[in-house]
Amino acid sequence: MKRLLISGEGVTDCGVQEFGTQDWLEGPVQAYIRDILVDEDIEIISISKRDVFKSRRSKKQKKASSKLSGHADKAFKLCLKAESLNIDHVLCYVDSDFDRSAKTKELSIRRSFENNYTEIQAGYSAYSDDRDENSIPVVPATMIESWLLGDPDSFLSLFGSYPSNPTLPSKPEYLWGQDNNPDSDYPKNVLKRVLDQFDQEPNRELFNEIASSSSIGHLRENCPLSFERFYKDLTRIIKI
Repeated sequence: MKRLLISGEGVTDCGVQEFGTQDWLEGPVQAYIRDILVDEDIEIISISKRDVFKSRRSKKQKKASSKLSGHADKAFKLCLKAESLNIDHVLCYVDSDFDRSAKTKELSIRRSFENNYTEIQAGYSAYSDDRDENSIPVVPATMIESWLLGDPDSFLSLFGSYPSNPTLPSKPEYLWGQDNNPDSDYPKNVLKRVLDQFDQEPNRELFNEIASSSSIGHLRENCPLSFERFYKDLTRIIKI
C-alpha cells in the first residue's frame, strides 16, 4: 500500500477534521486522487495547514527551513510530518494567486501557477532528494473552483441537465475577477452562479460530489495547465 500525506488551504479543497473526533472529512482533491488512482492500493492521510506548522524540527532542520519563503516552508514542514508518520508521499496543495504584474491575464495566471509550483518543489528539495522525487505540488490554476468547473458532464450526472444560464467557461483555468463582485469572473463567483441555477449552495460535500462525478479525461483536456500536470505527477510518483 502507498501512503499519501496531503494538506490544503481550507475546508472546500482538502476537507477538515470532524469536530470532536479524529476523523477527516475529505474534500474534492482527495476525490480526484482516488479517481486517478482507482486501480492502486493507497491510503490518504490528511492534515490541516495549522497542524503542518506545528511540526517539530531539529536545529539543522530549523536552519534549513528558515531560508525558505512562501509555500516552500509549508512543503518542508509537511515533509517533517510525513517522516514522523512514515508516509511515502507528500502532496502539498495551494491555490495559485493572480500575479498582476504580467501584461495579460493568461500570462499572469501561468506565471503564478509556475511560481507556486516551483516554491513547493523547493521545499521538498530542501528537505531531501528522496522527498523531492517522491512528492508533488498540487496547484490548481487558479483555485479548486477552476477544476470543479472543468467537466459539464459532472453537472449533468448530478442535476440532470447541463449548466445553461450560465454555461461552463471554455477555459476554467483562466478565470479571474474581483472577488467582491458577484458578477465577476472570479472562480468562486462563477461557480456560485452555475450552482444557483440548480438551487445549490457551494459547500465541501457538494464539491466532493462534483469532483467524484467528473471525468478525469475531460479535466485533463479542459484544464491542461494545472490538472494535466497534477495527473502526470500523481501517476508518476505512485509508480516509484
